[in-house]
Amino acid sequence: MRELDDLVSRRAPLTLTESTWAFLGMLGKLYKLLLGFAHEATQTNLVAMQVLARGLVETFCSAAWVLEQPSRLVALVQTPGPKIGRLLNAGYRQYPALQNLYESLSEFAHPHRSGHLLGFRSAEEVPVKGPMSPFAVSVPDSTFDGAISSVLGVVIEAITIMEKIAVEHEPRLAEGRIMAIWCPGSKR
Repeated sequence: MRELDDLVSRRAPLTLTESTWAFLGMLGKLYKLLLGFAHEATQTNLVAMQVLARGLVETFCSAAWVLEQPSRLVALVQTPGPKIGRLLNAGYRQYPALQNLYESLSEFAHPHRSGHLLGFRSAEEVPVKGPMSPFAVSVPDSTFDGAISSVLGVVIEAITIMEKIAVEHEPRLAEGRIMAIWCPGSKR
């Protein structure tokens, strides 16, 4: 990811266009969501993992949408932005199995049975509080392994798509309005 940042940022280091902002923003979102996912995995927080994984899938789909038509890159930072359904459909066209993954992840993000996880209380607590607790969630290792495997696949594919955009469609990174210019000697 840092290599992609370097590749894109070195293209015009003192000028930030809408398309560069969109690309770097997509890359930054992918990175931050992945860090959050990894953190929640170490805490065995399945609901947060699934919600973060959903964000990773949406970021992948936005990259797939741009790859279909690279001139769309600037639309990611313009108002109004693209509809999420269009982004998702671009991802589904590239990887049809992604639709089932996204739907199952959405069950955790929205009020749904899958996201309402309960676990068993300790034997000492059962007579006083009952057997189930929202704070004692036990999840099989296979659930975590499957989630981690699916997410890593999505992230790897997203990075691959972003590399294609940066290398094969490099002139597109200069498109759009200039959003910022860094002036040497300025304090910021």
